[in-house]
Amino acid sequence: MSGNKTLRQKGIGCAQSQDREAQKKPRFSIDELEKALNDSMN
Repeated sequence: MSGNKTLRQKGIGCAQSQDREAQKKPRFSIDELEKALNDSMN
């Protein structure tokens, strides 16, 4: 998959690459979570 330039340009790679990228990013920030909770209560 990683050799396919078109797919890579669209952000599609092999599952291992996608997993590695996903683990680099924080799943959510506390600020965003708190804001979402506050918004849902109002």
